[in-house]
This record gives sequence, structure tokens and C-alpha cells, in this order.
Amino acid sequence: MKNKNLIGQLKVLLDADRYYQESNLHEELFDSILKSNENINIFYINSNKATNCTYFFDEKAVIVWDFQFWDFYQEYLYQAESCIINGFNLKQGISAVSAKYISKKYAKIPTLSHFIYQIYTEFNIPVILNEEKKNKIDRIIFLGKVFSFFHEMGHIEYRKKRNELIKSYQEIILKFYSKLPDSFASLYEGWEDLAKSAKRKIANGEADEVLEEMVCDMFAAGETVAYTQHFFNNDLAGLISDVIIAHDKLISFQALFNAINEAWNNHYAEIKYGITVRTYNIEDRINYLAFDREIIGYALPRLIAKFYDLDIQQIKIIEQNKVKEHIDLDECIECMTQNQFISAAIKESRL
Repeated sequence: MKNKNLIGQLKVLLDADRYYQESNLHEELFDSILKSNENINIFYINSNKATNCTYFFDEKAVIVWDFQFWDFYQEYLYQAESCIINGFNLKQGISAVSAKYISKKYAKIPTLSHFIYQIYTEFNIPVILNEEKKNKIDRIIFLGKVFSFFHEMGHIEYRKKRNELIKSYQEIILKFYSKLPDSFASLYEGWEDLAKSAKRKIANGEADEVLEEMVCDMFAAGETVAYTQHFFNNDLAGLISDVIIAHDKLISFQALFNAINEAWNNHYAEIKYGITVRTYNIEDRINYLAFDREIIGYALPRLIAKFYDLDIQQIKIIEQNKVKEHIDLDECIECMTQNQFISAAIKESRL
């Protein structure tokens, strides 16, 4: 925390946005990266919103690092991997962990929080993982944290409009989308029209917010590889493979996380003021972001390979590893965002 006045301004904004506590924990790697940069601060918290983001104050910026998000992500990833390895019900396991998050999100509304937590306690599946597997998952979480940090740094560089690497990433993405055939939509069974619409919006310059997110993903992937090479003894191709996997697992989780928040936030008035529960649809903006970040995920191995001396065989192995490690959360998202489920939970919690 280098600028007390800036942090004071930030706290005013955070007070209006979420319930939070400043954390005494720090991420030493990020502190060391920012040590000599007077224009960028990082502020560590725990909050009910569990969201990392960046606030801008003219030429200065503050990255808000929410440890609650990473606690939830670790619990989610341990549960997901345990279910997959042991043949447990993935939908049940992830839905239970998601219910625990929703319970914490509404901690200031005890009746709803308690009711949702009961869902967690009833359906939670004990995690069974050996130390070797936990270490592998922890490595992926570490790379995910580094990726997320540089993703926020990407937003800062993007806003400056002076970073040549950011500009080149933007050009690469726009060129990639201009050549992307509509047949790619077949990857998203049942969502083909929305996937094609997402592609058109990027290609036509109608989705600047989503384009920025994709540029920041590319920037973060490259920077993560560059900054973590000295942490691991494996070959460069192996590290790139793990970074790609870390990106895929993180954006899959964020798609779940964003959909849950969007669905439940739609019912804010009913939850807070006890009015009649209504039906809502998740905004296409949320789905566009999920589609486009996943599409960039498919392209990342070959895009990153442009900056490193990888042969086609190495690239194919990285792509195969990504497919093998991918976690399909469609059923979990549908379960936890259904209006019927949310409405029933709100109503039941009032009894």
C-alpha cells in the first residue's frame, strides 16, 4: 500500500460496492512486481462479493485482490478434481460448493444465508485427493493467480493505449475473428446462434468490453509464462501447457461464478425487500464473455507459440492436454441459475 490517499478514495468506493475487510495477507510476488511502480497499488481484502478488479483514478490504478475469491476457487477445484477422479457426481459436488458461496454472499440476510447453507451441508461430497494430486492442483491455482494478476495489469495497459504488445494482441484477435468460420459454433451445441452473434459483435467492433477482456487474457498468458519460468524445472512447453490449462480452468470457473452472480443479483429487490419473486433471464453480455474467452482459450496455444520456439508436435500435445483437463460445467450452471430454484430458495427462506 504505497498511496494512503488513493487507498482512502478506494475504500469509499468499496464501501458502496460490497461488505469487506482489509486483509493482512499479501501476495509477495505481486508486491515485488509493483514495488517500483508508483502509479499502481494493490489492495488485499476478503469480501462477500469475492471479486478481483481494478479501480482507476486518473493516471493511477488500484488492483483489488479478494482472497475470498481464491478460497472459493480452491474449494471448487479440489471438489471438481475429486469428483472426476473418484467418479463422484460432479453436478452435485459443484452445486454444493456454489451453494456455500451463495450463503456467504448473503451473510447479511441470515434467513436466506442459513437456508442456502443447508443445501451445502446436505449435498456436499467429501474431497478425496492424494498429496501428489493436491500439489498438481495447487500449481494450477498458483498459475491461475499469476494469470489473474497480469490480466488486471492488462486492463491498466489497455487503458493507456500506448502499449505496443497490447495493440498487437488486439490486432491478432480481430484478424483471428475475421477469419473464423461460422462452423465454429458447432462447438456450442444448443447455443450456436448466440456463439455466432458473439463472433459478429467482436469482428464488427460492437463489443469493446469483451474485446478488452480477451486482449487481457492474451497479455496475461504471455506474462505468466515469462514470470514463472524460474519457479519450475520443467521444460518451456510443459510450463506453457500448464498455463493454458490454468487459464481454461479459471475461465470455466468464472463462467460459473459470473452466471450465478448475475442470476442471483437479478433478484436483489425480492431478497432485500421481500417483494414478489419474479422471473429473469441472464444477460447475453455474460454469455458473450464466456463464449469469447473460451474461443481465445482454444487459440491460445498457437498464439503463444508465435512468441516461443515451439514445433507443431509440442503445440498439438498442449492442445490435447487442454482438452483432457477441461471441466464441463454446463449442467452445474443450469442447476444453480434456474429461476425455479432461486425463487423456491427465496420463498422457502421466508417461512
